[in-house]
Amino acid sequence: MTLKDIIIEVDITHRCNMHCRHCNRLCNAESFYGASRTYKDMQKKHIDFLCNEITKAPIGLVDMIRIIGGEPLLSKIIDYAVVRFEELKNDGYINQINIVSNGTIEPSSICRPYIVYSPVIVGEMIKQKGSTLSTDEVYQIKNQKHRNVTVAPLDVNAEYSICDRITVCGIQFTTYGFSYTACCFPVMYVNRENHKRFLHHLPLSIDDFFDKDFKEDVCSLCVFAIKDYKMLIMQNHEMQDKNYIGSHWQSLITQNLQCFNEPDTKWIDNHAEEIYNFRDIGLSTKSMRRGKIYRSACLANIQTDPLFKQLITKKRITCIIDLRTNNEYRWNPYDAACLEQCRLIRLPIDTKDREPDFEQKYKLNDKELIQYVYCAQNISNQIHTLFSLINPVEDNILIHCHSGKDRTGCIIALFELLAGVEKETIYEDYLKSKQDTQLHKIDIFLNMVMRFGSIDKYLISCGVSEESINTWKKELRDGTK
Repeated sequence: MTLKDIIIEVDITHRCNMHCRHCNRLCNAESFYGASRTYKDMQKKHIDFLCNEITKAPIGLVDMIRIIGGEPLLSKIIDYAVVRFEELKNDGYINQINIVSNGTIEPSSICRPYIVYSPVIVGEMIKQKGSTLSTDEVYQIKNQKHRNVTVAPLDVNAEYSICDRITVCGIQFTTYGFSYTACCFPVMYVNRENHKRFLHHLPLSIDDFFDKDFKEDVCSLCVFAIKDYKMLIMQNHEMQDKNYIGSHWQSLITQNLQCFNEPDTKWIDNHAEEIYNFRDIGLSTKSMRRGKIYRSACLANIQTDPLFKQLITKKRITCIIDLRTNNEYRWNPYDAACLEQCRLIRLPIDTKDREPDFEQKYKLNDKELIQYVYCAQNISNQIHTLFSLINPVEDNILIHCHSGKDRTGCIIALFELLAGVEKETIYEDYLKSKQDTQLHKIDIFLNMVMRFGSIDKYLISCGVSEESINTWKKELRDGTK
């Protein structure tokens, strides 16, 4: 069955400031199940991977991203994740963002618009109280609400089948990968035989989650597969007690106490090795000098990864040109210690600085075109600074914004024009970038630049000297070096 309008629940952290006995993420309770966690927190590379997977999928696959935990507000990258997901929303890949909090922590201004509480009564109590709740106040609610995850259908001779809770919970994404729903997580995490069932790609079909033994290996041990759980605990009150453990789960715990291997967490590194939208413009256009100008998405996410140092060294990059806005940089800055082999030049391009009548002046009905018109008309200072600070003979530069497509695409196009690259080849290089690149966007930028008569005249209007232009032409056009 093809998936459509799904929810993705993102377990951004498995740290929590509470100890709910029946938490179905098993937060702060790993040892109770004979299990362990090496990594309780997602890193930026997990968020980037998820965003990339969503942009590769058909629009309409994902309706909502629901950020959960643990307590998601304890995550150090929560603001970064929200900003990335807002980009997906603005680009039409998702429709909604939610952050499910336990109500004990005050959210940041970035997170506050998306906060929801589960159960809803938590939010009602916060509204009545006028402040966040204490953990004791929340315990009174959650300890009554949570199912005991150690009660298995096999323990009570209940029928079990693959549930339809994906319509409520959605697909779950953790540091281990994707699972069918959050309800599956406890069984997949605690039972070592189920570790293989975490997917490392965003599925387009529900069938990707299931093999012939899924029902027997997962559903048979899942409390959420018991359809009439409320009736069951009314008849067997002891099952909801914090010390009660079902017999099949007791067997799993005994096995884990002897030996437990955590599900694979290193799978993400295999996906992170491909740097998003990275390429050598000389190789991409085949008519420019190779190894002179590179483009990519933001590299700050991988600056502490050995891959970053290897890239800078292998490609002999001497300068990184960062086009991100001041706010984007504040959320994800470079560490000076990671830039020992190259220097950083920040040239923020922020369309929020445009004049109030900008859209009306340029007759822009499509908001997606604002970046391209703005780059053609309003960044002469950045272009002048760029050509003033880099040495066309000695420097090998890497240019990036956030995703490496719009702002980066415009600046790269200027160098391609300067090198005499044919328009069709500029199109081809631009369209190689992932995530909603469209020909008419870069075409508008190129046409506005060429209204000056030539790339030389455009750059001169930005304050670039003829000497600099001629030197760059020589360096860029010598494709045999």
